[in-house]
Amino acid sequence: MESITRMDENLVEELTIKQYSRQKRKLLIALLIFSACDGSVMAFLSDGSSWDFLHTIVSGTVFLVMALAWCLYDAREQNYRMSRLMRYALVILFFVAFPVYIFRTRGFVPGIKLLILSILFGGALGLVAGLFCGLFLWLTGIETVDEFAWQTSYIG
Repeated sequence: MESITRMDENLVEELTIKQYSRQKRKLLIALLIFSACDGSVMAFLSDGSSWDFLHTIVSGTVFLVMALAWCLYDAREQNYRMSRLMRYALVILFFVAFPVYIFRTRGFVPGIKLLILSILFGGALGLVAGLFCGLFLWLTGIETVDEFAWQTSYIG
């Protein structure tokens, strides 16, 4: 009877790990989709107005929240208890705290691999945003972002 309950506990633990992995994948896909939408909006708001500043704050906050959620799911998957200080550090200094988090949860060599993959994924997010911004400008027939901002401004 004891072995059956131990098997059930292992099965439950394995299912929750798969659920966390699934949630992490969904977050990465959502980040790609948001990056594409962000690139399209970037074409509208590149004139240096207050809307441009607001867009930067909102999109940065959304990216930070999604990255923090990924870290929280990953911590549960890795069975790592994230301290309050680490959570605050991830919010305030994400680019410094994220490598520290990775090395604490995975060790050195797997941490380096994940850090390289994370940097590549961040580059892919920027590429997707830039492609969608360029695609939007190409579809509208405008050659540069500055020309679009000049045509849509109400001043001069």
